[in-house]
Amino acid sequence: MVPVVSFSGFSEGEEFLNQVIKVLSGKGYRVGILREGSINFDFQSAEAVGFLGKNLSFYNRAPKGLKNLIFTLFKGCDLVFSEFPIEGAVKLYFKRSEVSLPNGRSFTSPETLALYLEDLFPKDKEEITLFVNGREIPMKAYVRETLREILFGFIKPLKGIDWPVEELEVRVIRKRKR
Repeated sequence: MVPVVSFSGFSEGEEFLNQVIKVLSGKGYRVGILREGSINFDFQSAEAVGFLGKNLSFYNRAPKGLKNLIFTLFKGCDLVFSEFPIEGAVKLYFKRSEVSLPNGRSFTSPETLALYLEDLFPKDKEEITLFVNGREIPMKAYVRETLREILFGFIKPLKGIDWPVEELEVRVIRKRKR
């Protein structure tokens, strides 16, 4: 799963977040941002930018479905900032001159927040994510590693695959009998 950081109080911290994205991008991170509405300032450092309206039925019916949406739309990213609350995401609260976490820790410079996020989400970490019916299923390390080895074992003898494999995506859609 692409790591997600959700934020609030964004109007006070637009430039701060933009600077954090520039710092992370300068260090090789591919950063995405999911916002409500339209863009009103420069996010040129972001790899991908997505916009949703709060009145979208997808958002109102299934906020957990946003994880699947982020997984699909931002799969090339190392980190995604979301203006929408995402279950299990790191939460940031923007104030005038600082950003704080729910535990009370605060950051007054974009560089220190970027360092904190780098430690939390190393970009070279392998990720294995399982979605069933649009919902992420948590897996223990043993299950993740077993699933990984089974999938790579199945594709190893196939022709036409460029090695090393950087991304493997499998979709199974069951059709209902009529």
